[in-house]
Amino acid sequence: MCMAEAEASTLNPPSAPMVQPSPHTNKPVQQPKQKQVAAAPAKGSPHTEETVQQPKQAEATQEEATTPYVNPHGDFYINIGQIAETDHGDVPKATEDSSEADIPEDERSKDVGFGHKVKASENTSRKIHGITFIDEKGNYVPLTLENKKHILREDMKAELNLSRTIKTRIKDGKKVKVKNWDQKLKEKGSSWDKLGEKYRNVLTSLAYNTGGTVAGDEFDKVLDAAINKDVVDFAKELRRNDDGEKTAGMDNRVLRELYYADLIKNASEVSSVLPLANATQAGVPAGTPKTKREEFQAAFKAAKQKGAKIFEWPKGSGKKYSTKEA
Repeated sequence: MCMAEAEASTLNPPSAPMVQPSPHTNKPVQQPKQKQVAAAPAKGSPHTEETVQQPKQAEATQEEATTPYVNPHGDFYINIGQIAETDHGDVPKATEDSSEADIPEDERSKDVGFGHKVKASENTSRKIHGITFIDEKGNYVPLTLENKKHILREDMKAELNLSRTIKTRIKDGKKVKVKNWDQKLKEKGSSWDKLGEKYRNVLTSLAYNTGGTVAGDEFDKVLDAAINKDVVDFAKELRRNDDGEKTAGMDNRVLRELYYADLIKNASEVSSVLPLANATQAGVPAGTPKTKREEFQAAFKAAKQKGAKIFEWPKGSGKKYSTKEA
């Protein structure tokens, strides 16, 4: 109850119904209740300053509190497909992945749309997620933009599901048990839904890029960073290899994922942990790189918000600092 409402309730208490004795029984008889109409306060009355919250204002406040988040960059997944993955074409063609560079072109895997790798089962069924891409004569049927968007969404959904549910995988020719993202998050006292939409979007793109099996099994620390909402550490743990090594292309992809998920406003926010990224190549605003002092202050503030007594800076240096203020 606001102060004005509290004052109003004490200034105008409800009056008790009037009681008069009956001439026959001498017992008190309660008079019928009369409808009370509040009189308008006289001009200049000290009570004219009292305010009563209007229902419309309350509804507006509630609507504002439940308004869903709107990404200023638009559809995250379509942005990743068109900008990070790029369009591989309307019909399947030999992949240009560096991991298959030494394989004869006619023996390489085939890509189509926004990074979809055609499976043997799809060649047999002639369909990709229900969309026909090979006709009855064996000729390719060009995909429309909407076809490619549909395939991208279904691919991301499938790889994310795999990263959250995988329990075994083949390593060195042997089937081994592994922990998936949902299991790891539960052990860390969190869950997929608690991570927030922005972090979930980026993790979905990670699973799509590396494959759900690899993401679910090998990417663990990235979940800690997402739980802690530590964007810099999140960027660091999102880095992955291309054909066994870190590359500018992969760092640029991470930069795009963070930007289009609306986790960063410019590249300078994470440039310290994405050394190979190039804002111009990634199509992300460069920003002004932080000074060493600004980086230290940001690390200090983040550690203090988490309730940590000490923090390491720079990360991986082994140097410890206290969050206790002098």
